[in-house]
Amino acid sequence: MSVKKLFLGWAFCLYGLLCFGQQPLEVAWNKTTFLVFDAPVKSVDRGSVHLLSQVDEAGLNMLKLKAGKREMEATNLHVLTADGQLHDFTVSFSENPLTLTHDFRSKNSKETDKALFASGLSSKDYQKIYQSLSETEGTKIKQVEGYQMSMALKGIYFYEDQLFFDLRLENKSLIPFELDQVEVLIADKKSGKRSSSRAVAIVPDFNSANSQKPFILEANQSLLLAFPVFTIAENKILKFTVSERKGDRQLQLKIPGKRLLKAADLPISNLLTTTTYGSGEF
Repeated sequence: MSVKKLFLGWAFCLYGLLCFGQQPLEVAWNKTTFLVFDAPVKSVDRGSVHLLSQVDEAGLNMLKLKAGKREMEATNLHVLTADGQLHDFTVSFSENPLTLTHDFRSKNSKETDKALFASGLSSKDYQKIYQSLSETEGTKIKQVEGYQMSMALKGIYFYEDQLFFDLRLENKSLIPFELDQVEVLIADKKSGKRSSSRAVAIVPDFNSANSQKPFILEANQSLLLAFPVFTIAENKILKFTVSERKGDRQLQLKIPGKRLLKAADLPISNLLTTTTYGSGEF
């Protein structure tokens, strides 16, 4: 691109911004441009069918943009978010956009939340839940021990179409346990030597260990996992496995599928401030 064309492009964007209050964006054919807002995206109006847009499935306050064809003509974009804000953009094509991530969140939002999850809970909400549950003893549903360690399931809770599993890990040895991974599987119960056994891994929306890198267990520590709500058949079990990063220590806790149906209400829902977010569809 020549210097003259580059200058004219920037002049056009600046003119649109000053005269019409529109914010300039660049999109590419083989790269994705991300827009991040304070609130979930409620509706999107595109000036051209060649401007492709999609609300991110994991973060409802994130909008993904791409050009549907090379050398797409300049167009406009309006994004309405659930907090009532209407965002107005001018969109032009570029093979190599100068910026691929545009963060339009307020300062306070940036300091606390990274994304708004499909459950309607923010990362700040999950941290509040984790902190509150970690400060309560609860009752042990099941516990396993080994290697001078123990893993106990303190509670199963339901809130906002999510299942929360409150685990407590304890290391009684002098050697610290550095967590490698937490694996959660839905598996068949063993029903005989000839029967085949299948296991399906499920990934949590929230894992408190991810916010504590490295997660080193020296004594007593809580672990909270949150999943989109699910149930499993009576002939299946749910298995939680924690493994050591620099060693062979491993603990595995199993609970029957019917135990999920006894999930209790999350005891700290009064601490959370939730918003009605809309469908995220357009």
